[in-house]
Amino acid sequence: MDKTTRMSAARFREIYNSGGFDGATATESEEQQKLFEVINACKGAIPELCMAFHVPNVGKRSASGGGRAVAEGLTKGVPDIFLDAPKMGFHGLRIELKRKKKYKISDEQAEWIDNLIKRGYAAAFCFGWEEAWEFIHAYITENRDIADKYIKRRCLA
Repeated sequence: MDKTTRMSAARFREIYNSGGFDGATATESEEQQKLFEVINACKGAIPELCMAFHVPNVGKRSASGGGRAVAEGLTKGVPDIFLDAPKMGFHGLRIELKRKKKYKISDEQAEWIDNLIKRGYAAAFCFGWEEAWEFIHAYITENRDIADKYIKRRCLA
């Protein structure tokens, strides 16, 4: 793949402006939906994006449902977004996506990100879908300077 493969500015603006998205008040779910809208739009040009997915590790559950989920492997702090494509000497990429305002980073989330980095993953907290996309794109295009900006930032809690 050509390392300069990018989405056109027109397509980016179209996605950004679609659906009345308000980045200032967006929920974490809305941020993630917007990110995956961009990821899905770019899969044809960037084949590695076919390996991007979300792990649903949150949600309200009944006591019995919560117990079953834990028995099935539900673990506090696991990042939201996975990209299982090795690049730049990393095994893959992991993102804990947070909304831009009123975010909270748990101790478990900070521990997971640090442990993933220690074990050879590109992992970071990203605040808003734009940061997450910048990190993903830098990783895929092997732009170490931008990718390291996120990896080295670590936890801002």
